[in-house]
Amino acid sequence: MKHAALLLFLLLALPLSGLPARAETLRMVYAEGFAPFSWTSEGKVTGILPDIMDEAARRMGISVAHQALPGDQVPAKVKGLGADAFLSTPAKDYDAFTRQSAQPVLTTSVGLFVSLGAEPLQEQFRMLKDLDELKGYRLCASQYDAWSRQKLGGMNLTLHPSLIQALTAMAQGDCQVMAQVPEAVEFHAARLGLRNQVLRVPGVFLDEVAFFLHVNKHGAAAALLPAFDKALASMRADGTLVAILTRPR
Repeated sequence: MKHAALLLFLLLALPLSGLPARAETLRMVYAEGFAPFSWTSEGKVTGILPDIMDEAARRMGISVAHQALPGDQVPAKVKGLGADAFLSTPAKDYDAFTRQSAQPVLTTSVGLFVSLGAEPLQEQFRMLKDLDELKGYRLCASQYDAWSRQKLGGMNLTLHPSLIQALTAMAQGDCQVMAQVPEAVEFHAARLGLRNQVLRVPGVFLDEVAFFLHVNKHGAAAALLPAFDKALASMRADGTLVAILTRPR
């Protein structure tokens, strides 16, 4: 009888073979300097995206670790299993090593901005119908802005080391036009005191941008994706997601 009890204890204590281990910590990596979505402040990764992941992890019953890197290093970090997941728009390159959340974590748009020195363009571009209409103007963007590199790369586009430097170039008149998500431009323009120098073209939405969670499908964290989808759905249904998006920063 004692031997049978000991055998039962050992069977219960040992992990079941053939079943993948479930990650108890989700290691996230974000693009640095992409405020208000993700950036480092006083040594801590902060922003809309880390806040969303913190709440999702709480509902999933796991912990989450945050790390920020230059934008072009983020996918490689996850591909090499140095982290478990990142948030980004879909891309064919990611399909080879990640699984994607069922729904976007966050959806925004690409807006159009002009410098104060090019203020007449603000009214002109309200009727913009094609990106080709931007040819002939001085455009600028962050070097990590994949959308601008892809869509505007054949134009007079100057890439700057950061969005802050691109906005500064606009304020100085070195750049006339920028395409960027409004949340990022407005956040940095306010902090830099450039709200009056960087003007948004009202009513112009060049594209929709949807951020999905991409989890390395070869790691233990891949098993967390269904639980994440459920947590995100509940956050959307009870208003938590909107509350995080509109939180002052």
